Amino acid sequence: MTVRKNIKNPPKISLEHQPLVNGAGLAPGLQHLVASREESNMETLNRKYIVIALAAIASASLAGCGDQAYQETPVDTATAASPVTPSSSTTTTETTTETETTTLPALTFSYEVTGASGVDPVDSFGNILTDNILKVKVVAGTAGQIRLSDGTYSNWSAAYQCVQYKISALGQTVTTQVLAVDGGNSYICPGAPSEQTIDFSSRLTSGHGAVTVTVQAYRYDSCLNYGYNFGGCAMHTVYYTHTVTGTLDIQTNGTGS
Repeated sequence: MTVRKNIKNPPKISLEHQPLVNGAGLAPGLQHLVASREESNMETLNRKYIVIALAAIASASLAGCGDQAYQETPVDTATAASPVTPSSSTTTTETTTETETTTLPALTFSYEVTGASGVDPVDSFGNILTDNILKVKVVAGTAGQIRLSDGTYSNWSAAYQCVQYKISALGQTVTTQVLAVDGGNSYICPGAPSEQTIDFSSRLTSGHGAVTVTVQAYRYDSCLNYGYNFGGCAMHTVYYTHTVTGTLDIQTNGTGS
């Protein structure tokens, strides 16, 4: 016997009084869909709350600093000084004291001296003021008149073409090289210069005061003491009655210290 169910009027299921919490009461598939949608709604709501909170904090901060937000003042790069970037390395600054090189016009002195045992063997030039430069240029001169033992002059001169002098200053004596008179070219001193500069600057010390420079006759090539009144004999000591001449140009640079 077959029993047929009446499906024309199926019983109605009422959901009016059944709350849907997380899809409760629904099929499992519908429950999952409802739960996912509710979680998405909650995340959206939380983001809105966060944005509102941040806006409130920012508004409060601006209110504490005044009505206007901080704006950086523009810098005129055409006139602004470039920043100095400190170096990580240590730089040592050295101070160099330069030697004064500005010189004064040379002091010029002419001299005439006899041989070592003559009546006028040394000529001195004192009261020379300078700071730290003392250079003496010696220029060879021609023979002067013979000086006799009593100091008078004869009508003769002992001619020479080559000559040497001794120059002294600040406790130092320097013998010049052989110098040619008037740029001559004697076979005794071929190619010799007619002048020589001697630098005494290194002898100057603090508080040196005024300086004295002296000159002495040393050697020449005169042949008068052999009976011939001309140069050209071998270099030998200046005879005590014979005179040699020359010029000193003394270079200085101050008033002395």
